[in-house]
Amino acid sequence: MALSCDTTPDHTTIARFVSAHPVQIQSIFEQLVLVCHEEGLIGNELIAIDGCKLPSNAAKEWSGTFKELKEKKSSIRRRIDKLKKAHQACDAINAGEVEQRVRREKTMDMLNKAHDRIERFLATESPRQGKSVKKSEVKSNITDNEPCKMTTSKGTIQGYNGIAAADSAHQVIIDAKAYGEGQEHHTLIPTLKSIEERYREGGISKSIYATGIKVTADTGYAKESNIEYVKKHGIDAYIPDNRFRERDKRFDEQKNKYGSVERPKRKTAITYQAEDFQIDVQAKRCV
Repeated sequence: MALSCDTTPDHTTIARFVSAHPVQIQSIFEQLVLVCHEEGLIGNELIAIDGCKLPSNAAKEWSGTFKELKEKKSSIRRRIDKLKKAHQACDAINAGEVEQRVRREKTMDMLNKAHDRIERFLATESPRQGKSVKKSEVKSNITDNEPCKMTTSKGTIQGYNGIAAADSAHQVIIDAKAYGEGQEHHTLIPTLKSIEERYREGGISKSIYATGIKVTADTGYAKESNIEYVKKHGIDAYIPDNRFRERDKRFDEQKNKYGSVERPKRKTAITYQAEDFQIDVQAKRCV
């Protein structure tokens, strides 16, 4: 508000400003954390880590593995060739045909741009590798190759996983980063390291985790390597085991006693054709 003189710029303007000055923004963020500490707004008793999935300004239609993008490029080329043949076959020109020619030219121009765009991307970029054990290829995106496709409660989006760590006293955010990965487990260790480094450089604490501060994270962060890390570094962390029912013998007889939970079967969708409808002219509707 101070920098813009309270002119309320659009969120895209703010985003451009932030992305253009990453070093300065990082410095200001660290100064704000230090000010909050000096004002007693950071309790240093409990840190909660969680993430939220944020959509990016990149269409899902431009996503795919390199194999899928090559197939998409070939499909576009076939459409262009088909339009070219139709264009060349139109010798007799009349009023209606002129309109069709103009429409075909616009379509071909659009398809050519899409084809060249994919071709440039495949020539300059490399396939993205996932964070899973198998390290399989994940979908790239031509518009913005940093985000990824991820499933949310509102459907599948092309976006980022925003990971934030907040101090419990007044919910002051002490660390925040965006990852182009849907999974969260690989973000825990970098977040813990970032917090410790920030507190040490800001003079808040030489070793924050040695003070007995607690750290909480949900089951998305449950992974053997994460558990080993917090144990090795003496971090008092609380992360629910996402496989506790398999590990705890008390759940062995769970299914036998209560039965397994069965999801209701989906009803087969009924599709209607145009001939299934009758026009009610007086009521101006279809039945």
